[in-house]
Amino acid sequence: MIALAGCPGVGVELPSGLADGDGDGVIAREDCDDSRPDRSPRLTESCDGVDNDCDERIDEGLSFRWYPDGDGDGWGRCEAAACRALDGYAGRCGDCDDGEPLSVPGGEEIWYDGIDGDCLGGDDYDADGDGYPAEGWAPDDVEGPLDCDDGDPAIHPGARDAPYDGVVVDCDASDEYDVDGDGYDSLRYGGEDCDDRRPEIAPGAAEVCSNGVDEDCDGLDAPCVILGEIDLAVSALSIGGDWSGARLGAAVLGVALPGGEAAVLASAPGEEDPKEPYSLGEAYLFEAPQRGDTVDDAEGTIWTTDSGVPGAALAQIPAADGADWPVLVLGSPSAEGEDGVVLLSEGAWSGRQLVSSSDAIGELLGAGGERAGRSV
Repeated sequence: MIALAGCPGVGVELPSGLADGDGDGVIAREDCDDSRPDRSPRLTESCDGVDNDCDERIDEGLSFRWYPDGDGDGWGRCEAAACRALDGYAGRCGDCDDGEPLSVPGGEEIWYDGIDGDCLGGDDYDADGDGYPAEGWAPDDVEGPLDCDDGDPAIHPGARDAPYDGVVVDCDASDEYDVDGDGYDSLRYGGEDCDDRRPEIAPGAAEVCSNGVDEDCDGLDAPCVILGEIDLAVSALSIGGDWSGARLGAAVLGVALPGGEAAVLASAPGEEDPKEPYSLGEAYLFEAPQRGDTVDDAEGTIWTTDSGVPGAALAQIPAADGADWPVLVLGSPSAEGEDGVVLLSEGAWSGRQLVSSSDAIGELLGAGGERAGRSV
């Protein structure tokens, strides 16, 4: 009921849509909220979180440049911005950790404190940026290899390291002078390993006899020898020479044939007689299993016409690349007072082969009656 002025005692009730309940000058049917004077189609939008102009939008068209700042460092999170300064808001955004006041864009980066001080990201324990956390600084729960020099990005685990230069760039000092990783440094650089390219060659390694390789680095290729006593009466095979004084077996060499079969090269150098300084020495190749009991059953015969006692000593040098047979080393020490000679011959050992100074690939001559070739 609304009383009309000038008409005492007369009451007129206006329709509800024509009333102005909040007194903002806009009747109810045109006002979006006739209970609030701060909401009216006649108003402009204000930064108050209210739809002031009744367009069903809140604080539109205003500048939103205030951002929530949880740690109070003056940098807010770039989200849920406000159009006015509120408690806990800052006028700039970009904080990468709004729970850590020491972490702000452009801040001071202090390495290894676990805080991203400048908000540039990355690992706080990897100062040189090579992808490996610093040894001695990384937390205990960090997995993987650690950087032994976090001030140089070229030094880190897995880096290509040139051996023997005294500079460790792969953070593994154990292989600087031990390239093959057998636990022994190279002999050339003060260690004991005589071949730092092959881990099976090192001090204390098992020696393979008469193969031309010094596996245990003692300076010698151990000859193949028979240990213990041999009873010839019960031996499985006995091979005899074909003439008196041949001395078959004066030198014996275990060999592996090109096909992998085992064989024995046994020499028959003849007598060491000062009166007969020239002897026709021979060596016989017996392939296992041996099929006969005389030198006539040998797979090959190597002989020489050189002076001395050819075959008094035998040795072999591993075959070169592309060669099937090892290089034969044949010692002929001559009789007492003579110089002697050592011949090196390449080629097959099977069949009948002549080895002499004229066709040998190498010839080592003695001097002064030293009888070269007594051992090789």
